[in-house]
Amino acid sequence: MTVPARRNRVLRLLPGIVLSAIAIIALIWQVNWRQTLQAWGHAQLWVIAPASALIVGAMLARAMAWRSLMRNAVAPRKAFWILDISYMLNSFLPFRLGDVARPYLVSRRDIADKSIADGAGAGTEHPPIDIGTAFSAVALERVFDLILSCLCILLVFPVLSGKVGNDWILISSFGLAVAGFIALLLLGAWSARIMHAAEWVAEKVHFLRPALKPLENFLDGLRLIRDLRYSLPGFLLIGVAMLLWAADYWVVLRGFVPTAGVSWALLALVGGLIGVALPSSPAALGIFEVSLTLVLTAGGMDRNIAVAYALSLHMLNTLTVTVLGLLGLLAERQSLGSILSVAQGPENP
Repeated sequence: MTVPARRNRVLRLLPGIVLSAIAIIALIWQVNWRQTLQAWGHAQLWVIAPASALIVGAMLARAMAWRSLMRNAVAPRKAFWILDISYMLNSFLPFRLGDVARPYLVSRRDIADKSIADGAGAGTEHPPIDIGTAFSAVALERVFDLILSCLCILLVFPVLSGKVGNDWILISSFGLAVAGFIALLLLGAWSARIMHAAEWVAEKVHFLRPALKPLENFLDGLRLIRDLRYSLPGFLLIGVAMLLWAADYWVVLRGFVPTAGVSWALLALVGGLIGVALPSSPAALGIFEVSLTLVLTAGGMDRNIAVAYALSLHMLNTLTVTVLGLLGLLAERQSLGSILSVAQGPENP
């Protein structure tokens, strides 16, 4: 990588690092650490085992969703281990560069050949798929993530206002998620027309030309949604994964607040989703804790308990995903160095 490229990468990292530093400083100065340590001292450790099992279940559901979006062209075991590797990389690389590693790994022919050789024979493992198809599946998965995250955020408002039982709010929120899926379906059906119109506009307005390639990649991902045999199960499985993450958040919270109701799981999940989405240093360090604390305290939780919970949850989730990622490296017979060289290559963002 050239010196200007390294400088540009550092400059793009800088805003996230600054925000994480501000968040960490805010935690250090605004939190009563004596009371936080007391909250840790009263925490129940039994939650670790079920929470870890829920994380594994969420990762499995997410892997099956990604596999479905690739038209089941990848063996379930491989999809699971590769997803684990990518999430481990996302925990210490910026810009979700672990997602770049997923298409690279799943399209490697040598991995498939090794799996076939170690299995019962030819035909026990799917052949590698096209890297573009894998990238499109990742892109569509992230779009589904956005829709379901917006649904969770909408559901938080009735929880915070004490109107959890308002059926119209719940129905309208789920209706918006369905509407979002249908909108994506229509965009996928009209992708060729949209691309043609965009090219016509770019011919007239030249400075829009650089946007054509990202738009084409986005529409390529949306083309996958037209086949409901694969896109609908993928969408539903991502929803299942989010429910399992919410259950993980709730189980860990019960270790600090044994009387915490299910609605707290939604608040915690939204705090986590916001913390992961905001610009930050790798692993959302500091930002995750602050975001989770703000949402939970808005719901009425003591700030020191919220901080102790957020730190514990972040550590447990990161540790579990890292262990799964390391096991994935062993299962796929990959070295971390070779994957990092791809994920951090100059051609990637």
